[in-house]
Amino acid sequence: PSVRGSGNFRVLFTNAWGAKEIKGYLHWEWLKKHFERRPEIVFAESLGSTEHRWMPSFLASGDVMLFLSLWEETYGLVVAESMACGTPVISYPVGVSPDLLDAGNGILVETSNPTDVAAAIERMIAISPAERAAMGERARQAIMDGYTVERMASDYVGLARELAR
Repeated sequence: PSVRGSGNFRVLFTNAWGAKEIKGYLHWEWLKKHFERRPEIVFAESLGSTEHRWMPSFLASGDVMLFLSLWEETYGLVVAESMACGTPVISYPVGVSPDLLDAGNGILVETSNPTDVAAAIERMIAISPAERAAMGERARQAIMDGYTVERMASDYVGLARELAR
């Protein structure tokens, strides 16, 4: 019983570098230990290289995705991917997270500290499953409204026209 809606609260984490990218991974390990006496909280991770075809189902399976990068990301694609799959994100204030996350579609913690993430997880657990589902839908809609291939192409055309003047 480890999928969204099973009665458990499923927390996801992915890191393409696996345990080798020690920065965020240590915070992930701290969080698992912090919540170890809470059997209703299920931690699921995808570490290292994962086939792209499996990622949408993994990202859609959680109640929340943690983005624990401790270095300045140029973007942080997993944030947008998780949101597109309808999974709210709890993130440190790096990369695209400050631009994408708001109180209606995820939680942007103020500092890169796992105790703040633990408090954000508690806030997510405290809201009703229906509100978490609505938050996930707002996350998905934010990506669908603002980050489509069509919008990107239109923005590039607009930029090219502006530069050509």
